[in-house]
Amino acid sequence: MTKALMAHRKFQRRYWDAEARVTLGMTRFLENSAWKETEIPLPPTTEDVIQAEIDELLAKQFNHTDREARRHDIMEERFEVSPKFKRCLLFSAASHPRTCEIVTAMVITGRPIIFYFKDRFNRARPSQMFAEIEPMIDVPGHPAYPSGHSFQSHLIAHALSDMAPLAREHMFAIAASVAENREWAGLHYRSDSQEGRNLAHRLFPEIRSAFSELFEEARSEWV
Repeated sequence: MTKALMAHRKFQRRYWDAEARVTLGMTRFLENSAWKETEIPLPPTTEDVIQAEIDELLAKQFNHTDREARRHDIMEERFEVSPKFKRCLLFSAASHPRTCEIVTAMVITGRPIIFYFKDRFNRARPSQMFAEIEPMIDVPGHPAYPSGHSFQSHLIAHALSDMAPLAREHMFAIAASVAENREWAGLHYRSDSQEGRNLAHRLFPEIRSAFSELFEEARSEWV
């Protein structure tokens, strides 16, 4: 057997497709169970704090002008949290394929993490507890705390800030907007959004480490 044929006995890294690469990185991260021990505070339990959060949601609900102004974004972000990020930095799968992989990695890796913590706290959605809350869209079939949209969008903001540090402030403004839109939609309390953001800040360094090779490739698209 020739040396060339011997070399091809291994499946070279460049032949891995995007989904497989993302899944591999996610597996690396999830194998380390230390992330499950991340300290997260209990959601608010005192009546005055809960009432303040409900009053805030009701104020948003009855602010018809601003709520309607957010409707397009709320609808767009139901199934994808990244459109604003891509439009802001003008990247696509054609122009920045590895960067798009990174965005996908943040979303996909974020799912099992956020569901783990949602299951731990099992917080009811606002509209389940208070009939006055009228969600703009269907209520997701999982608990409220922490907010998955907040967690995933802030992971994306951290990741893209690594690629384009000059856009860091704008990236986190977009992430905050994505999280707040879920409050305007009547799906989340403010504390859900805040803890999603905090969890992303705590776990991003470890997640980045699991995707270190992909991050290096993605960064080369921005030089």
